[in-house]
Amino acid sequence: GECRVHPGNLRGTHNVQLRAQAMCVKLLTSYMTVSEIKLTLQGSSLTETGSAVSSGFSPDPFSFIHIHLYQQCDALLLMGGVGVEHCSRPLYRKSDSHVWMGKTPLPESFAHGRQLTASCWRERFTAFRSGVKTSAETLQCINGEWINSLKKKELDGFACESCVTVAGSGFQKFRKRKEQELYYFNKLAFQVYSELGSVSETSNILPKYCLTTPNRRRTHLANRFNLENKEACPEIMSMEVVGSADPEDRLMRVLSQDNTTGDCMQVGKESNFPFLFRYPCDQDKSSQLVNPLALPSLIWSMHQQFERSAQHVHLAYSSFCGAHGALSSLAFQQIFAGESRRRISRKVSECHFAPVIRFGTFVETGIIYDKTSGDWPNWNTLLADNPVLCPPGEALTGFKLESGSNKYMFECSRIGGLGIQYEYFSAQVEVTKFDHVRNNWLGAVRMLKVDCGENALLSGFHFEFSEGGRWARSKYTCSKAGGAPVVMEPSTTIESRFHSAEGIFCPKFRDMTTGRYRYENTAASGETLTFQEDGRWCIGNSCSKKIGGENPIGAILEQFEVANVTDFDGEFEAKGVPDMSAGSGGLAAQLKLLKPPKRPAQPPKPKLQDFKAEQPKYSEECLDYEDLWKKVIETTKGEDDEPVTEEAKLEPDEGTVDEELVDYHPCAVAASAGGVFGKIAGQSGKLAPENMLYSDWNDCMQGDINRDLYVAHWDFAGALHGIFTDLVEKIAGMVCSLPPDLEIAPLGAGIQVQPGKHCDKFSMLATFLGEFPYDFMEAANSYAVENEGFMACNPFQVGFSRIFCDIHCVRDAVIRGDRTIIRNLEKATKISNDNMKKMVEWSTEANRVETEYLDKKIDHSLKVTTLHLQTILAHVEPKEQLLSVASSTEAMLQEMQGLAEAASFGPRKRLAGSALNRFLDSAQLLESTGNLTNKAQRAGEFQAQVVSLYQSLQSSGDGVSKAEVVAKQVAREVEKLQHDLHKQQQVLGVYRHQSHKAKEDAKSWKSSEAAVTLDHLWWKIRNKLDQHLDEAEEEVARYRVTFKHLKEYEGCKTGLKDLFGSYAKSMKRMRKNHHKLHSLWRETSNLIGELASVIQDGDLFGKFVADEGCGSTLAMQTLKQAAVAFQGMSLLVHRFEVAGMKKPDTSTLKMAAQVVKDSYAKALDSCASHSAAKMNATSLRH
Repeated sequence: GECRVHPGNLRGTHNVQLRAQAMCVKLLTSYMTVSEIKLTLQGSSLTETGSAVSSGFSPDPFSFIHIHLYQQCDALLLMGGVGVEHCSRPLYRKSDSHVWMGKTPLPESFAHGRQLTASCWRERFTAFRSGVKTSAETLQCINGEWINSLKKKELDGFACESCVTVAGSGFQKFRKRKEQELYYFNKLAFQVYSELGSVSETSNILPKYCLTTPNRRRTHLANRFNLENKEACPEIMSMEVVGSADPEDRLMRVLSQDNTTGDCMQVGKESNFPFLFRYPCDQDKSSQLVNPLALPSLIWSMHQQFERSAQHVHLAYSSFCGAHGALSSLAFQQIFAGESRRRISRKVSECHFAPVIRFGTFVETGIIYDKTSGDWPNWNTLLADNPVLCPPGEALTGFKLESGSNKYMFECSRIGGLGIQYEYFSAQVEVTKFDHVRNNWLGAVRMLKVDCGENALLSGFHFEFSEGGRWARSKYTCSKAGGAPVVMEPSTTIESRFHSAEGIFCPKFRDMTTGRYRYENTAASGETLTFQEDGRWCIGNSCSKKIGGENPIGAILEQFEVANVTDFDGEFEAKGVPDMSAGSGGLAAQLKLLKPPKRPAQPPKPKLQDFKAEQPKYSEECLDYEDLWKKVIETTKGEDDEPVTEEAKLEPDEGTVDEELVDYHPCAVAASAGGVFGKIAGQSGKLAPENMLYSDWNDCMQGDINRDLYVAHWDFAGALHGIFTDLVEKIAGMVCSLPPDLEIAPLGAGIQVQPGKHCDKFSMLATFLGEFPYDFMEAANSYAVENEGFMACNPFQVGFSRIFCDIHCVRDAVIRGDRTIIRNLEKATKISNDNMKKMVEWSTEANRVETEYLDKKIDHSLKVTTLHLQTILAHVEPKEQLLSVASSTEAMLQEMQGLAEAASFGPRKRLAGSALNRFLDSAQLLESTGNLTNKAQRAGEFQAQVVSLYQSLQSSGDGVSKAEVVAKQVAREVEKLQHDLHKQQQVLGVYRHQSHKAKEDAKSWKSSEAAVTLDHLWWKIRNKLDQHLDEAEEEVARYRVTFKHLKEYEGCKTGLKDLFGSYAKSMKRMRKNHHKLHSLWRETSNLIGELASVIQDGDLFGKFVADEGCGSTLAMQTLKQAAVAFQGMSLLVHRFEVAGMKKPDTSTLKMAAQVVKDSYAKALDSCASHSAAKMNATSLRH
């Protein structure tokens, strides 16, 4: 309404200061807001006011039946929604759970005198009557109208003022997406544990295995999470939604005893098994962004790894798994041949982790074998006629040969979460002969092994054989391990992550100073949200910017954000897939189950800042030129390329206004320069103005000119006066010269009178008397001119000071202009950056929203297309159906190679690996036998599996480009090559050490005439081997340089040209060495043969034994010399293997070794104690 202010009853003239404070109140006058106001019917007479029914009672939300199931379902939705079909609201309570408040509709009409009590929804609003807080308003029916307690109609003067939510930073981000539940979900503490069920045989073992946090240490294994058997599990982590993660992924912060930590859960590997570790939080690490529903598989993997160290027993003819294990593989060589790990190098049976619910009992198989006898009559028929198979839901936990009865027995136990069974076949092995002889059946049994892999358990096997084809194999059944039941239970809120001021703030009273309501926390903490006179909203010392506003909704404080109180009605999508099987209804019904995604609203465009250039301001003394520098007129071209004339006023800098200048300032000097404009110069005779302008400077110069002219006039008059005086003098002289001299001498002596001289004297006196007035006037006038010249302004002083002041102003204008340009550039850059940041954030958010929608749209379209294809395939001929399946799956199979590569480097590669394993384990085999209908049916099942695999790989590879895949593949291959190169260098080091050792030993060998040729050949072989060793080391060094260039190329420190050059040199060296390797092998092989011939033909061992006896030093030395030569040849064999070349012919070496061996043995035959010395010949076998 209109606000008026008057000073009251004041008479006369008064100085009155008036302050107007306007308050605008929205009054609800002619309608009722049902969502905010509660109406209660009161008494029936005017005097009967009655009392309002209490509305403060709130039923306990935990009184709903099965409330924990609803909470768990909601928690799964907040974790991503995978595996959830639908979460409903709690519906049922027990009748005695709370005081029931009946609700009845209001009557259509009210009798005179009836009353209604109107109150606000106390959880969201506060009632005010005429700006004063109240609990309710009473309405009374009087003469057909509702009159309130203010004697006004209806609810005039009564209002429900909204409460506000105060939360920490980041709340608005979730609220805009209608996901404010996640803000509080991020602050929940979780317990994580697996439930392995109750085992009767191990009833003293508790079923809970809690995930516990490790103590922080520096080693990798010390940071590993553990599974501990406890009654009560600790609160171990929180699940936080972060901006860099996928919608389903969470950053899982590890909680300490005070629920605070800077560490997070990170997925890593130990012994090729995925494990959970504790490391400092880094939300940019993909290994720390974990899907909550991936935790069961990770804990399953941890159980498997821990179970590997359990007490599983694998002995000859028996295998037993521990308390939490079942057989995943069965080795026939161990069970039926009795060859355990200690006797052979092949692996034996294996047990994997399994949640055993109930152990079974050992049952006879019908297979009989007497292990004391090597023969096994009818072994093939016994195995084939007695298949071993566990019932569904069970797996083998033991297999043994009973010693007393010689019968094989097996144990099947109930396993929790065991999946569907699949049949497989082992490798088909060759059988020498189907009879009882051990040597005939042992080879086949050794090669037979039934293995279900990492994530499956063995549920049975059936031996098969063919006597005609002489082969044997085993068909076996594997049951998928479903994993241990894992519970992720939110227990309590993490109080340290909440500020005490967070909560619901409701209006308390109106502050008459500011005209705004003061809000108070409804919790016991009692913080207030107030409006400051400078336009800020504050909670304690935490304030917003100066935003003003009628209420604080939308205000961003330093630590808090203020928003409306709203329902937690976020729509979290359940990711469970509807049943698409044939029995789930027709196409229309199935399509109806697939709800298309709704296009989300785009985020509002940000308000961008405008830039207006700041004009330069100048020193005030430089603008003090009357109107000369008050404005600038410019003509420029406008947007339409037409001339535009603009007039701009020049403004002084505020810091220079009224500033007193120092006395040496050029403009201060110019301002002080002055004087008078003299009257002799024909001017006004007044003082010159301060800070003389250019016109004054010109007048000053003109005054000097006029005075000079005035003096010139006087000089001219004086010259004329001198000429006239000279003329008069000349004339007087002539006149005075005319009278003659007179002598007066009456007595003879007298005087002489000279009238001419007297005339001259009188003439000079007359001239002086005539010149005196003029000379006096001339002297007085000269003084007046000089005096006026002294008092007048000096044009040189004024001119120079003005010039220097102008120079100062030019310099000042340049400096100030430059600084203004810099400020404008900085301001323009800042505004541009801020606008760009806002646009990038808006564009990113808009793209994210649109991309998520398109992703859901593509998934929906793919599901719809699959349904249509399945319907079409059900109505086409089998042959056409097969062709359609082949054409539709071909493109997907080709594309899946790239998707698999991308997924292997993506943040969700574990999911991709699981999808590939599921496909390989469950894919339908398309056999050539059978009719077309059966083939078409199996092809359709195969296509559905391909589509499922395609979708899994596509979703798992998000965010990884082809370039990143190639880069990571290259990095992986380079790392592998560097590892191989390191091994090669180690091997070369061993051979180098051996060469040095052999040379050192050779220096101590005795010399003899018979061994001269042998020594010559040995050193020749040794030198050739050392030469090749040098070349091999040089080749390895070349490779290291190439890998170094490749590493620098990846870091953009080396160009492609240098990389290719280094690679070409390495390849050239490799080809050259390979060519030399063949030649060296032939040469050294021939030398080895020649060395053996020298030993045999010269009977060196016989001569040495004859000379020195059986313990001949020369014989032992020669034998060692030959052995070193043969060992050196292994270097060349190794180089052939490393180069990937065909293994060289070693027949010459074998023959030479045999020759040396026989020659040495022959020499020892003549000795009585040769048996001990003969053992040294075995060194040649290696």
